[in-house]
Amino acid sequence: MNWGWKISIVYMAFAAMIISFVVRARHHKVELVSADYYAQELKYEDRIQATNNTNELAQKPVVTTRAGGIQLIMPELQRGKRPEGTIQFYCPAGSQNDMMIPLNLDENYQQQIATSNLAKGLYLFKLEWMTDGVPYYFEQQITIP
Repeated sequence: MNWGWKISIVYMAFAAMIISFVVRARHHKVELVSADYYAQELKYEDRIQATNNTNELAQKPVVTTRAGGIQLIMPELQRGKRPEGTIQFYCPAGSQNDMMIPLNLDENYQQQIATSNLAKGLYLFKLEWMTDGVPYYFEQQITIP
């Protein structure tokens, strides 16, 4: 076999490799962090202000992972007021594991959240709430065992 055939074989192998990469890339599912990322970007200043409001609190919300669930305890300063908001479990591994529930505190300003319907792994616990017209935002990494 002369050198012309060898160059042709190398060129065809390279072209086949590039074509296979293109085909695999087209069939690979790409997920965005959020489906409405543009709308969330426009509201980012509000998120910064809500985070600053939370940082100004003397006590922050406490999130603890327990067997079979997660316990949320709101700060003492928020007691006597009825906060309204949402809790989001954001899973970086895939949006199919995300979950959002309403903030529903008991008389002790605590909320027990069952984790039986969440996949095991790393989550970002995102808490957004409003008290007396003031927005607050808190997030913490948690691991569901």
